Formats: sequence, C-alpha cells, structure tokens
Amino acid sequence: MDTKVNQIVFKQYLDTSKDYSILNMGTPEIGGTHWVCVSNKDKLYFDPLGLPKPRVIPHKYKQYGIRVQDHRFGHCGDYVVFFLYCLQHRKLGEFNQMFKHLPKLI
Repeated sequence: MDTKVNQIVFKQYLDTSKDYSILNMGTPEIGGTHWVCVSNKDKLYFDPLGLPKPRVIPHKYKQYGIRVQDHRFGHCGDYVVFFLYCLQHRKLGEFNQMFKHLPKLI
C-alpha cells in the first residue's frame, strides 16, 4: 500500500518525534482496544468512532470531523491505517467521498 511506515509510531502515548502516531486508547468500557491516530506534521487527530480528543492529544491538534465507524463493530485499526494512507498521499477527498453518507461531527 506504500504507507511510509518508518514515519508511523505505534504507542499508547503521543510521541511527537515522528510524523504520524497510531495510539491504542482501549479501556474496559469499550471492550479493550481502540485505535486512533495523529498526524504530528499536520496537527490532526482522527478517531474512527468520532470520540472527543483524549488528554494525551494537545489542544492545538484539530479533530478530523468525520465518524466512519459504528461503535458496535470493530476495524478501528483498519480505518486508522487507511486514513493515514490517504493523508500521506493527499487523498483525503477520496476518504471523505467514501464516507460522505455518514453524519459529520459537530
């Protein structure tokens, strides 16, 4: 898929030394694991469920305002990787188009 994996770090805390981070924000309340991502380069936060930014995400980071996942289903990791792929390849328009039928976040 030509995703620049060397610029992505998989953590449970935000590491701003890489361009992109994938974080596991899982809690017992939501069933164990939940993946979100951050573009440190673009100061952008994405959560497939559209949940508010957790405290580890700086206030200056904007939330990408589209929810692509129903809370009853998994695959948050897939959505996160796909979002970062689209972001890296300047294809967020295509990403938005795929999910345009879903309600936007306020």
